[in-house]
Amino acid sequence: MKRMIRILLFIVFSVLFCKYMYFSLCDWLEGDKTPMVEDTYIVTKGDTLWGIATTYKPNSMSYEQYIHEVTKLNNNSSELKIGQELKILREEEK
Repeated sequence: MKRMIRILLFIVFSVLFCKYMYFSLCDWLEGDKTPMVEDTYIVTKGDTLWGIATTYKPNSMSYEQYIHEVTKLNNNSSELKIGQELKILREEEK
């Protein structure tokens, strides 16, 4: 039983470590990032994080990365409600 718990803990920590390394590596590989500013978006009926990312994410960022960053801005919540003020990132206007 103890051996199974150790194996399970090893797997969990390995997955978490790999996830951390993946996002760290992605940030490092991106190099020159597009300047981003925080903005507010009012959620309307039918909105999804993927749809919002389609409109606002920079070309240098993947959809998954953008959604991850927006989720972090909103207290790790990915739930959308109509009328909600959602914090988003958008490219800085030049």
